[in-house]
Amino acid sequence: MHIRRKHLGLTFYVLLGIILCTYSVQAATQAALGGNGAITVKSAFTWTEDPLDGKPMFLVGLAAEPGGDAHLVRVDWQVKQQGWFPFWNIVIEGAANLIPAGGLQLGPESPVLDHRYEVALSFEPTLGYLTLTLYDQTTNTQLAIGQWRVGTYSGPLYAVADSAAVITSNAWFEPATSWDVGSGSTTSFLTLKHLEPEDTVLARIKAIGPLNGEYRLKDADDQVLAVLPGNQLAEGDNWLTLPAAKMPLGATAVTLEYVEQGQVRFSDSRDIILGKVTGTPSSLRLDKASSRLLGTMVVRSNSRLPEMDLQARATVSVVRWNPARATYVTEAQTTKLLDLGKVTGIGPNGVSVPVALEVPSAPGIWRVDFELLADPDVVTEYVGTNLMYSTQTWTLLGNETLVVTPDRPDHLYGVGEPITFRIQVTQGNVPIDGLSVNWTLKKDGNKPLASGVAVTEKGAALVTTTFDEPGFLQLQADFSLGGQALTTVAGVGIDPLEIKPSLPVPDDFDEFWDEKKALLAQVPVRAQVKQINSGSATTNAYDVQVDALGAPVSGYLVLPKNAQPKSLPAIITLHGAGVNSASLSRARGWAEENMLAFDINAHGLPNGRESAYYTGLASGELSDYRVRGVDSRDDFYFLGMFLRVIRAIDYITTRPEWDGKTIILYGTSQGGAQSFAGAGLDSRVTFFVAGVSAMADLTGRVIDRATGWPGLGLTNHNNPAVVEQRINTVRYFDAVSMATRVKADGFFTVGFIDTTCPPTTVYAAYNNVPTKKAIYNDVWAKHENTPEATRLMREAVLNHVAEMKQR
Repeated sequence: MHIRRKHLGLTFYVLLGIILCTYSVQAATQAALGGNGAITVKSAFTWTEDPLDGKPMFLVGLAAEPGGDAHLVRVDWQVKQQGWFPFWNIVIEGAANLIPAGGLQLGPESPVLDHRYEVALSFEPTLGYLTLTLYDQTTNTQLAIGQWRVGTYSGPLYAVADSAAVITSNAWFEPATSWDVGSGSTTSFLTLKHLEPEDTVLARIKAIGPLNGEYRLKDADDQVLAVLPGNQLAEGDNWLTLPAAKMPLGATAVTLEYVEQGQVRFSDSRDIILGKVTGTPSSLRLDKASSRLLGTMVVRSNSRLPEMDLQARATVSVVRWNPARATYVTEAQTTKLLDLGKVTGIGPNGVSVPVALEVPSAPGIWRVDFELLADPDVVTEYVGTNLMYSTQTWTLLGNETLVVTPDRPDHLYGVGEPITFRIQVTQGNVPIDGLSVNWTLKKDGNKPLASGVAVTEKGAALVTTTFDEPGFLQLQADFSLGGQALTTVAGVGIDPLEIKPSLPVPDDFDEFWDEKKALLAQVPVRAQVKQINSGSATTNAYDVQVDALGAPVSGYLVLPKNAQPKSLPAIITLHGAGVNSASLSRARGWAEENMLAFDINAHGLPNGRESAYYTGLASGELSDYRVRGVDSRDDFYFLGMFLRVIRAIDYITTRPEWDGKTIILYGTSQGGAQSFAGAGLDSRVTFFVAGVSAMADLTGRVIDRATGWPGLGLTNHNNPAVVEQRINTVRYFDAVSMATRVKADGFFTVGFIDTTCPPTTVYAAYNNVPTKKAIYNDVWAKHENTPEATRLMREAVLNHVAEMKQR
């Protein structure tokens, strides 16, 4: 903290100290005050030793008799801990009836060679008040301040200091006052230099207790603003309210004085600025024809600003990428002062002021910075991001598009073939040069392989690579400039039809599932069916629960009204991850296509409950369902989920409206995994659709490859034996295993930038399907069904229905 102090009567004190109070002896300088009252001792000295040597210095003290040492109070600047660098403290020690055992400390502050210091020690013996202040006179900085309640004392006092010091002493108590100015309240005070006159402006004074004098707060014209009597002081924080609304706007100072018996014992000042005005750019645009930046600046203030002269200092800089420093550097080219004129009526709603600035038209990227200037000199703030523009577009930057495209439209390459990603930053489809883009190349979007910085030139930045195995790469590009941050990703496949599963199907896969299906078959296909409002005049709807192993099959069955026996192909729609009711609208949509539609929820839960019921289960009882029971194939949660798909088939084939031949499974993500399971475990399925399927190649980690959802967390453990057991469990539920048993034809989708169900895992399952199949490479898709993917999935279902009608 930098302090502006008023050294009252400094010359007088020095002369008085020389004539009356100071004289040299070999060890110390002493000054007797001749009385039993308060004392203030100030010692000025120069630090002459290398602080790294750790040699302590005696600063000042108090003795009870002439020629005695500082046994009442002794202040030393000393090292409390010696290591690589000394750790310094101000230490106060003394008589047991005055100073607490162990002493008092201030710091840590380290001395500086050849700096001039002043230490002030003040003692009020009848009240037991002790204060200490240390100033660096070389830098005009207060280093330490402290005040304590100590023991009382009734004898004479003598000042003691080092013989090389200049010592002065006075027969009064000088409080070591720590104080600051700010706004708020006594319970939520914030120290500030810039203040709004309309706010509650306070001075906070930290006191040791009641005093005989008083504190006065004065303005720059030495007029008293507020008074706090000393007998009202409490230990700790004390408050004075400044009449800021009556003070002049702009830069000023307030001074705190402590006055006792008509004498100023303490004086200290704080610089403050009253009033604030902000300028915010509005409707700024570039005019290419005149090479000018045009628009308005909205000037606002919460202060009382009836009239103010405003200017704006505009600095125009060229912006270039510096590859050596890996950052943008700006070089100021011009600085112009814009006269905004005399602005009146500035208030919270703002006043619009026109701005016109001539800007460079030379090729490149340019930045314009404004600084608001005001008279009177209140606080000014320019509220707005840096204004940047490119002369390629003559449009302010901040609304760009980041584009990454591979050099092949189908995003497909062979092993070892060069792959080039083209990175562009555009405005209105116009590419901008000279911009840096960070890029990261990742295997399956998860494992970083390489990274770097590319700078756009001649319309684009290029990143070229190769890949030596079948799989998928994603290039992530990140662009940040002028407060805007953009990220985009492009994915490519490398011989995806050659991707193999990470592990083979377990030898006893069929035996395991035959056993589970036999247990399911022992449970009668008993259904509870309740008709509900379908929401459509052409369909009937039913809430259906079917007994199964454990939780029932629970869903909505919807079919056309007046459906005839054996007239309808059946479709079972399956849910992605989460905890939800069955979807009536989804089933109704397929029923309106003249199908027997059964949408089942994934967990066998009641349907149609309030949303809080499902969110409560998702965050509570079912929060861990994705990994529940993974240590055993007999306990894994998905065992029940997959068996419910078979039981849903059992039920729908009992419906008289079923055409007797067509069974379609349809799902996305976790629903895709159920679709794979149903088609792999039940030969009655004639067609299945799996969009961006989950639970595919769950063992990818064993060959350092991506793992399908639920991801690595499914098999993670700090015990390798447990990891091995979990890997063995998930193989029985993996879509790559289910795929090998499929008898139905299928349609699939894959997102090339999907990191939830990475494309490598989807292709590992797809490639294991032995039947007629097709896959849609959704090259710009994350983990989603894009509109085109949804259209193609629906089209595949309807085409299969049409084919089955011909059989």
